[in-house]
Amino acid sequence: MNVLCPGVVVDTAADVTGVVGSGKKFLPATVMVPPLLWLAADESNDVNGQRFVASLWDDTLDPDARIGRAKQSSGELPRIM
Repeated sequence: MNVLCPGVVVDTAADVTGVVGSGKKFLPATVMVPPLLWLAADESNDVNGQRFVASLWDDTLDPDARIGRAKQSSGELPRIM
């Protein structure tokens, strides 16, 4: 199993009471789509036990660099809020 987290605050329909007025900027929830599609594809069949940060996913990089950039150890995960 792999984990995909946004890595930033995303704009969703969820209740974000107390955060909206804090001046934080939100990324669209669609930031999750590119790495999610990769994780659901056959290309990622050999990837297991990893954490990926969607906000670090960069489709302009070659596949290995993109995966390496978004892959994080549990100690490296950015704080969401």
